[in-house]
Amino acid sequence: MEPPTGAKGQLIIGGIVAGSFAFSLIANYIGYGGKTSFLFWITTVVFGLSLSANILNALKLTMQWQFWFLYNTVQCIKALTQGNFANVGKYIFYIINSVAALLLWTRNGTAAKGTVAVA
Repeated sequence: MEPPTGAKGQLIIGGIVAGSFAFSLIANYIGYGGKTSFLFWITTVVFGLSLSANILNALKLTMQWQFWFLYNTVQCIKALTQGNFANVGKYIFYIINSVAALLLWTRNGTAAKGTVAVA
């Protein structure tokens, strides 16, 4: 599959992200019974980032690694908020992993930002 480029590509990726966050908001609103709280909002952000990153992963776009970095950072904050320090350590490892993966996928200029890294 050819990677989306230019304005059309930005529109497609923007649609993926917007759709992911809209679905996350609706699902969490239903799941939390219409009650919002800090945990509701952070869960909504985490789920939206996860959906976006998974779709970008399915398309083999290097941009996914920035989403995984954000996802893991927000999950780390969520774990800190809940006092779950085992998960804090886990997400610190995942943050390092997402940075390393981005560097590996873009090493030697073989995959430009937002392009297919694996043919």
